[in-house]
Amino acid sequence: SPSQAGKQDMEIGYGLHPDHWGQGYITEAAELICEYLFQRYPIKKITAYANLDNIGSQRVLEKCGFQNVGEEDQKSPRGAPLIACIALNAIARNTNACRLVPARVLTYATNRIELEAQT
Repeated sequence: SPSQAGKQDMEIGYGLHPDHWGQGYITEAAELICEYLFQRYPIKKITAYANLDNIGSQRVLEKCGFQNVGEEDQKSPRGAPLIACIALNAIARNTNACRLVPARVLTYATNRIELEAQT
């Protein structure tokens, strides 16, 4: 049923200060979070959106196994006007990757950012 279908899917989003772009932080964090979500919850897919002109974000999602499923308009954060986006989906796959709890994933990503900032 449609009400059950919504429970089988999740959506992720992210943002990072431009000073930290190009360091691989988001790719690494997104990969870990997707693995965790697929292992922890009975979901079939994860959806993410990237602005049409945000090639970097599109590449991050592709590296994480997401595939372009088409363009659509999405509300931008904080209720701003609609923006044209590419929708990307990651489909559940069989994996025995390490099992991580969300707090450990976020702590790991935060520690990586802080270590890079110190060097």
